[in-house]
Amino acid sequence: MIEGLLFSALGFLAALALAIALAPSLWRRAEHLERKRIEAALPLTREELEGEIDAIRAHSAMAIRRLEVKADSLRKKLASDTILINVLRDRIRDLEGDTTSLHHEIEEVEGTKRSLEIKLAADEAEVAGYTTQLEELARKLADETNKVQKLSRQNDELNMMSSTLKIDLVARETEIDKLNNTIGLLRTQRREADRLAREAQAEKVTLENALQIEKAHVADLQARVDRLVRDISTRDQILERQQKELAEYGVVIPYELSSVEEPAPQAVPQDLGVPQQIASNRYNGVSENLSQETDDAMQSEDMAQLQQRVADLNEAHRKRHRKEHEAERIEQLRDEISAIAAEMVQMVAEREGQGSEINKVLSEPVREVPGLDFEARPESLANRVQKLRNAS
Repeated sequence: MIEGLLFSALGFLAALALAIALAPSLWRRAEHLERKRIEAALPLTREELEGEIDAIRAHSAMAIRRLEVKADSLRKKLASDTILINVLRDRIRDLEGDTTSLHHEIEEVEGTKRSLEIKLAADEAEVAGYTTQLEELARKLADETNKVQKLSRQNDELNMMSSTLKIDLVARETEIDKLNNTIGLLRTQRREADRLAREAQAEKVTLENALQIEKAHVADLQARVDRLVRDISTRDQILERQQKELAEYGVVIPYELSSVEEPAPQAVPQDLGVPQQIASNRYNGVSENLSQETDDAMQSEDMAQLQQRVADLNEAHRKRHRKEHEAERIEQLRDEISAIAAEMVQMVAEREGQGSEINKVLSEPVREVPGLDFEARPESLANRVQKLRNAS
């Protein structure tokens, strides 16, 4: 056990000695890497400063491009939603007209039903009268049948007296024929009355089925109207949310965008920020697209070609106007980025003091390059820093 403890202590001491031997080299390596990292993080030369500025410009340009793509997608979505709302409104108007016509048809069917019910009641009363008459005739027939049977028995009994009673027998037979004819006529009338009753009942059932079908159709149309109203309310809420988002950027958009007259493109103020300018351009694009679609819808077939040429010219003018605004906006962003870079350089120079490399670079005279026009180039970073120093 003591040997194990001694071996453990010996191993620990050997490891400690090895760590003490390797510690200086590891410390020097860590110090070297940390110095390299700090030197890489600090922009100490003009080329590194320009590289940082170019990276900032690239990130800004990418962010602006993403915002422009998002604005274009939102503008297209708003235009498609507005077109869909107009189509749904037209469908609602058509459905309201269909509902009104169906209400009129239902009223006509109900009037026909009431008239048929009145006629059916009259037919039922007539059938009841025929039934009473038929019962009376049946009783008469039974009585006559009894009489005939009695006469037959009397005929059998008085066969010997047939010669004397032949005239009476012929008269009785004539009466029997008349009664048979009357019974046949009454049976025919009864069958006709039964047929009329069945037809009236079948017509009543048909009308009731038609009424139920019409009621179901009306309920279906009402459900469709309610669904369309809910869709329109949902679209309105989406448009309101988009208007609120645009209002946060300082742009007010009217609710009714589908105007007949083409609105004049709004000028973008130079003192607005990038989000406000993008929102304003998006509103101008949406208004222009909706106005163009409204004008195309109002064109007649005879003036289609001329209106198309005018629309192409207007579209080209608007594109040129948008390109000019985009160029002005890009130039403004460049000026802002250059001003921010000049302020950063000035702050670094103030922190470093009189012995700063920035002061040495700025104090050097500008070298003239043959064939290079300095007046056509934008204001340099050195000139901007010098202006800031003069202003302070």
